[in-house]
Amino acid sequence: MKEIILNPYFPGGRPSKAYLVEEGVAIGSSQGLVYLSQVQKTETAGVYVPIESHNFIIVSPGGKSISALGKIVAKLKAMDAYTLITRHYDVQETVFNVCGNPRGFL
Repeated sequence: MKEIILNPYFPGGRPSKAYLVEEGVAIGSSQGLVYLSQVQKTETAGVYVPIESHNFIIVSPGGKSISALGKIVAKLKAMDAYTLITRHYDVQETVFNVCGNPRGFL
């Protein structure tokens, strides 16, 4: 994973630190939630912006360190979609919890 600067979609917001998982996909954390976002390069090296506003999916609560984000990425890559949706989606909170105990709705 490569560290990047993620500028906000709308001007005037504060840039944040995120990590490029693969070209076009970044992982970051904000306010105790870990999210994945589709991103695109800007003219400045190492700086990306979201493809559109509110283009992210919350995958886990907590985890700001690079090692925690790396573990979340590894779990996501190893998990099939069915398991992710049926075992790791918290219906009440409407977030995925990749690292927590599987609760799911099944």
